[in-house]
Amino acid sequence: MFTSVFCLSSLPGREDDVTYATVKFAEAPNSQQQQQTDPSRTADPTSPVSAAGKASSYRQPALVLLILCCLLLAAIISLAVHHFKTKEDPEKYTSLSTNYTSLLNQLQDLSSDYSNLNKNHSELQSNNRNLSETHSELQSNYSKLSGSHSNLQNNYSRLNETHSELQSNYSRLNETHSELQSNYSRLLQNQSQLLDEKNRLQKENSELKKNNNELSVKSSILDKLDKYCPLKEGSSKGEL
Repeated sequence: MFTSVFCLSSLPGREDDVTYATVKFAEAPNSQQQQQTDPSRTADPTSPVSAAGKASSYRQPALVLLILCCLLLAAIISLAVHHFKTKEDPEKYTSLSTNYTSLLNQLQDLSSDYSNLNKNHSELQSNNRNLSETHSELQSNYSKLSGSHSNLQNNYSRLNETHSELQSNYSRLNETHSELQSNYSRLLQNQSQLLDEKNRLQKENSELKKNNNELSVKSSILDKLDKYCPLKEGSSKGEL
């Protein structure tokens, strides 16, 4: 009977049936006890031996009844505890359901955040690869520019040297030009002097030619006179 009562206590929503079964279970031993004690009351008081034998025979059922009462008390306590638990369970279930829903929402949010993080991580990896390629290209271009800069620096140094040489050559050319200019001035002066001298010589030459012609004429005249007048040679010579 205790087993049946315990099984009923494990079913939810059957508190009234369990209570009724417990009451019936409690009433049954009392009726049995009354039935067991009634024969002693109706027994013949003149037979003490039979009464003692009956008392010893009732000890074992009394112990069984005591054990059953203890078990009944334990069952009542367990039913009371179960009853209070069943009252608290809906609130706990509601709170657990709410917590479960919130956990599901948080799980969905975390899953969405994880997807977004994976997407962002992929984008960052792609950007990192692009940046690495760009960095490599920039590094290569920087190396090329460094080489070009070195070449330009060398060319600039050579150009500076060439410019210095040209500057010195220009200075020397200026000096030479000044000298040539002065020489040209002197040459012009000499040329003018030579022209003057030439003109003078030409004049003298013309005068000499003129005198020579005059002398030639006079000489021819004298020759003719000497030819035709030989007697008068001495007198003419003396006159001359």
